[in-house]
Amino acid sequence: MLKYILPTVAVIAVIVSGLVHGFWNNRWDSADRSEEVVAKLDNVALEVGDWRGQTLPLDAQQAAPMTRHIFRHYVHKVSKQEVSILLVFGRPGPVSIHTPDVCYGASGYQVSLPTKVTVGENHSAQPTEFWSSQMYKIKASKQSLLRVFWAWNAAGKWQASDSPRMDFARYPQLYKLYAVRDLARSDDPMKDDPCLDLLSKLVPELSKALFPGS
Repeated sequence: MLKYILPTVAVIAVIVSGLVHGFWNNRWDSADRSEEVVAKLDNVALEVGDWRGQTLPLDAQQAAPMTRHIFRHYVHKVSKQEVSILLVFGRPGPVSIHTPDVCYGASGYQVSLPTKVTVGENHSAQPTEFWSSQMYKIKASKQSLLRVFWAWNAAGKWQASDSPRMDFARYPQLYKLYAVRDLARSDDPMKDDPCLDLLSKLVPELSKALFPGS
């Protein structure tokens, strides 16, 4: 599995590099380093439905300004499809900005116009909207084609916000969740995307761990 995980680390690093600037500029402070947050993140399930997760490290230099995060690689035990998950936590300012379409665009990717998709429509009593976009890049003889999903959560509900900086400004803390996977081809149908299946099962588990009693 290592040969698949290494490229995943590289593409997640694009997101992280965008976040780092925001976290440094907003002076990540001790209020965001509470043990309560660490405990909540540790409680997020590694196994959800038919998906099995593995926690991966981020480079210490990359992760330093965003010390509260989860980076995981999930594999479906039947189909063997793979999805990477990055969950970050912090002040609304830096967490609300630096969306993947901006981060990947700044790193030389061609980025499709983000669209909203519904997660959990066929699996959950509370469907959730995520943003989604495709990212394409050619470098030398290699090409990278990705589909990325993202949403925010400040008070128990994941949202594909149109104006996240304004919508979440009144909250003291904010989570942002990313799901990333490699595409075999650009016309892979959205309805069959394994990210939707993983997110439909992971989102309820996140709610239990991060917002108990809500």
